[in-house]
Amino acid sequence: MATIRRGADPVFNGARLRLARHFAGLPLAELGDRVEVTPAFLSYLESGHRKPGSLLVEALAECLGVLPEFFFQKSPEEFRDEECFFRKRQTTPVSARTQVLAHATLFAAMVSHMETYLDLPEHAISPVRARTAEEIERAAERCRMDLGIGLDTPIENVMCAVENVGVPITTFESLSEKVDAFSRFGNRSVVVFRHKTPCRSRWDVAHEWGHLMIHAGARADDDEIEREADRFAGAMLLPRSGFAREFPRVGKRWDWESMFRLKDRWHVSLAAIVRRAYELNLVSAAHYRSAYKYMSWKGWLRGEEPYEPEPEKPELIKIACDALESDLGIPRSQLASELCLTAHSFERVCGLPIEDSSPTTEARGEVVFLAQRRRKKRKGARK
Repeated sequence: MATIRRGADPVFNGARLRLARHFAGLPLAELGDRVEVTPAFLSYLESGHRKPGSLLVEALAECLGVLPEFFFQKSPEEFRDEECFFRKRQTTPVSARTQVLAHATLFAAMVSHMETYLDLPEHAISPVRARTAEEIERAAERCRMDLGIGLDTPIENVMCAVENVGVPITTFESLSEKVDAFSRFGNRSVVVFRHKTPCRSRWDVAHEWGHLMIHAGARADDDEIEREADRFAGAMLLPRSGFAREFPRVGKRWDWESMFRLKDRWHVSLAAIVRRAYELNLVSAAHYRSAYKYMSWKGWLRGEEPYEPEPEKPELIKIACDALESDLGIPRSQLASELCLTAHSFERVCGLPIEDSSPTTEARGEVVFLAQRRRKKRKGARK
């Protein structure tokens, strides 16, 4: 049985209980049924007006997938709904958003804890406010040039490009149909997404990249910013100069073989290619409508589009975990313990199995960080 190791008279932190409950996706009533207390009493615990006994602490920890010590730590910086950008905000239930916000809060806390051991990539997002189509195009072009990608070359791995500018990415699967992706700008911005087809996942991450680049400080519930982030994603993945030169002339009928060649080169969906061509006035509104009608008939708009590229996966956290184990002798199980998470919760937070210690090949070369794995000096060894 776990014991509380926070001093003789530890203080129960109700905000941490609320965070763990939201992460588990449990309403007060359901958690109350599981630990045999009233929802009102749990509400008092979360607000700090009551304190639980040791047995109740143990029961809450078991139900919520944390260690008892979890409730006696300082609260991390919590992600709040109004400062986070959700795809499909209007159709995303509040309960789903709350759970994802808790997930991201714990993920960011894990990243912060890792930084006590390792030098992670510097947070290099330099936001600029862009509202018009031309401003967004220029912002994306500047971003590509700053990354050394240029304006004629596909981004081979979008997730690694985002992680290279110091934005950790993680995934969630339990809310699959309710949340597509979301992001939050801060001292250490983060992106959370769910896996879809490879092209659509690339687009989702590029869309969130757009929020971080052009919407820092903006109202997250503004519908227009979703369209602006889509424009940024298109400009990042299909830069207007290079894409316009390669886009074939469209006659009375679309040449879908040529469209699939573009997809193979740029790793974006046909829907994105067609939309981008319309944005750049390379096709007429009539051509655009006919293409979407055809793609809908073929089922391609429902995620059944053929010839998908290899899927991308976040790498930064896996490489960091590998470095912790190989350089400092800290396995994932110990990291989970230091975060006061069970193995299952740790795996949910970071998207990595706790026992998998197979090294990530840095030869994939996409994520370059840890300053060649320089180690920060630890202040106060944890035992």
